[in-house]
Amino acid sequence: SDVCSSDLKLSLPRTLTFDQWEETKEYFDNKCCYCGEELKLTMEHFIPVSSDGGYTKENIIPACGSCNSSKSDKDFSEWYPAYKYYSEERENKIYEYLESVKEDLLETVG
Repeated sequence: SDVCSSDLKLSLPRTLTFDQWEETKEYFDNKCCYCGEELKLTMEHFIPVSSDGGYTKENIIPACGSCNSSKSDKDFSEWYPAYKYYSEERENKIYEYLESVKEDLLETVG
């Protein structure tokens, strides 16, 4: 039997806390990490749910609804450089954020 997408979502890690989400938005100055606009922010999966990307601090970044919909389940490294709101500065900030979160995680585990 096929696993429906809602079952897939339920099996993914869900460790992101409210405080972590607030910290993430603050890191990006409460702006969309992709276009830089101050719009209502949604939880964007850097690694898409369809590729087993969970609701975790190391995978959730703030994006406006329009950018989140545009990225959908696309690979960031293929989608963002071709995106109409592409910014090398914002791209670097996203990678720096994800790297810093990963390092924090390793320090906590190690």
